[in-house]
This record gives sequence, C-alpha cells and structure tokens, in this order.
Amino acid sequence: MAAPFVARPVPRTPATWLQTRPPARGAQIELENLLARAKHVHDVTTAAIVPIEDRYDIDLSLVLPGYLEELFTRYLRYCLKDHRMTDDEVAELVHLKRLLRLTDRRAREIHDAIAGAVYRTALADRLSRWGLRPDHEKFLSELREAMLLSEEHMDRVHQAAAHPVVEAAEASALADLRLSPEEEAELKALANGLGISWPTPTTDRARLDRLREYWRLDNDELPVIETPIALMPDERMHHRLPGVTWASGRRGTDPFADAAKKLTAVLTTLIPRRLHQSQWARAARRFEPWVSDAGDLYLSSHHLYFDGERRRRSIALLRIIRVRPGDRRLLIERVARGPTVVLELPGETDRTFALLTRLIREARWRRVYRPRLGRGPDAPLWESLAEHEGDVRER
Repeated sequence: MAAPFVARPVPRTPATWLQTRPPARGAQIELENLLARAKHVHDVTTAAIVPIEDRYDIDLSLVLPGYLEELFTRYLRYCLKDHRMTDDEVAELVHLKRLLRLTDRRAREIHDAIAGAVYRTALADRLSRWGLRPDHEKFLSELREAMLLSEEHMDRVHQAAAHPVVEAAEASALADLRLSPEEEAELKALANGLGISWPTPTTDRARLDRLREYWRLDNDELPVIETPIALMPDERMHHRLPGVTWASGRRGTDPFADAAKKLTAVLTTLIPRRLHQSQWARAARRFEPWVSDAGDLYLSSHHLYFDGERRRRSIALLRIIRVRPGDRRLLIERVARGPTVVLELPGETDRTFALLTRLIREARWRRVYRPRLGRGPDAPLWESLAEHEGDVRER
C-alpha cells in the first residue's frame, strides 16, 4: 500500500564528520518505507522494526513518540475519508497501534480528536434552537456508530455544540430586556433537550433577576396606594418614591452639564475684553437656568406628580414624548411648551423607569381605544386632555 505512506531514499552517511552513526531521521524514513511497501498494515510485524532500532541504536517509542503518533494520525485520516470505518480498517488500526507502541488511552484520544471533528461539523450543521429533527438524530446516531466514537467524547461534543445554540436563544429571548415565565420555560426545555442545563455557566444570573422584575412590572397588576393628592375620578395612584430632586430648565439645554458655565464661555468670547467686568457680564455669571426642588415622586395612571417643598407639580403622561434613564436620573422630555425635567432619584432608577414607561404606554392606549362613553358630557376627563395635550401645562 502506498497511500497514505510514502517511500523515500534513506540517508546512509552521517550529517557531519562529528557523528559516528546515521542520523535518527533515517529511522523515521525506514519505518515509513516498511509501511509504504507492505500490501497491508498486517504484513508489517514487530520483528521487522527491531533491526531498524538496532541499526540506529535508538528506541523509537522514546526518541520519536511524536512521529509515531503522526503516522497513526495519518492512517486514521485516510480511513475516515468516507466518514466510515469498516471492520478491516479497525483491525488495521489496532495492529498499527501495537506496532507503534501507542497506549490505548493515547490512541483513543487521537481517534476522538480526528473522528470527533467530523461528527462535530455534522452536528453543528443540523442543530438549531428547536433541537434535532428525528431524521437528523438517526443520521448522527449512524455516523457515531460508524466512526466508533467514545461515549465520553460524544457527551463533550454535544455540550460544546449545544452551548452556542442555547446562548443564541437566550440572547434572542432577552433582546427586549424582559424575561417572561414562558420564555424561561422554553429556554429550560431547549437546554434539557440538548443535554445541558439552563442557566448556563456564562449566564449573568443577576441580570436575569432584573429582567424578570421588568417583566412583572410590565405585566402584573399594579398596586393602588393612598395619596393626599387630589386625583381625577378614574385616576389611580400606583407608585410613590420619596427623596426625589426635581430640576427643570429651558428647553434645548443639556441637563447633565453646567449651563451657566457654557453661557459664561459664550459671553466671554462675544463680549469685548473691556466689558468683561461690566454689570452685564457679572449678571451672566449669576444666571442659573435650572430650578430645583426636593420632595416625593408619585406615578398615577394619568399623571406624574411631584410633591415638593416649594410647590406641587404635575406632568400629564400624554405630554411625555421621551424618558431617558441615567445614573440615578430620569430625563423627561415633553411636547409643546414647558421646560425639560430631570428627576434625581435616591435609587430604584430601573424600577421607576419601567413603571413610568408602562403607564405612558397604557395612557396612550386608552387615548387610541376610546371607551363606549364617547366624547359627550359623560366622557372621562382624560379624553379632553388627550385632544388638547398642547394646552395642558405644568401646574
């Protein structure tokens, strides 16, 4: 048999005049020549290898273990070209293992590494977030038996292939920043079907807890609390957060920067130097566009209320066009007239943001879905508020 071994000429002379015996490379070539010129691997015996070791005065299993493993790997790849292993090929491999003095453990590791790569590719092509189809399972089972893969290696291959599938399904389920009980059950069922558990070791469990809480805030019934604030007939108060700071300023300014410093820099650039110390420049340095107040924040089904030390303020939910969360802050942008509002929270920024956005969505849903009372005198007050949202101002 020529393939996969190649017969080559053997170097007979030492590489340099300092060497007293032929180089060890000659032993490699002679060993491969024996395999290349034999009709079958079975035709090569251990007795034929002993003269080579005597001639070069080496023990091949100690001096050239890497080369012996390379010969075994080469023949194994040759047998797996058709993704099958016949009984004759298995017998030839067992005989070659004995010739090359490979241990059973090392031969199994090489076999699993080579044959497992073929099976791993076939498994990845057929694995999806819905598991394996029956015909794919049958094909993979036949392939596993044909390639004589060990059960331990198969478990590792399946786990390595299943983790990316489960992680991709997890990323898809968490893309909306919510985790419902149904999505959680589907992820567990998918992982169990693929032979692994969920959450996986790479899953951020603290993030899962937050996303479960976000889903509950979006879907569970909200509690109704008592409040000293006078509410509309069909209005309900759902949340109270003490220790909040209200800051409102001119529309278009950046609430996260010092607007007074920006204005001072502009005036310094535009005003001549001799006027820098004028009354106008001193007044500009004292200009504060933001008004602050401290108090309690209330969220109802129709309004955002702020019960401050200076005054009580409110914003109709239908006037809010955007809510941006920050570091213990909520930036609220409104339509029509009115300053931008920044709420500095003592904590629970995520919870407050989720509740506020839910209440805004539900208020807009009620605006689109008008109740059967119509727009007559019996219609609720928020109906007129929805029609004239541009005229509603902060109280």
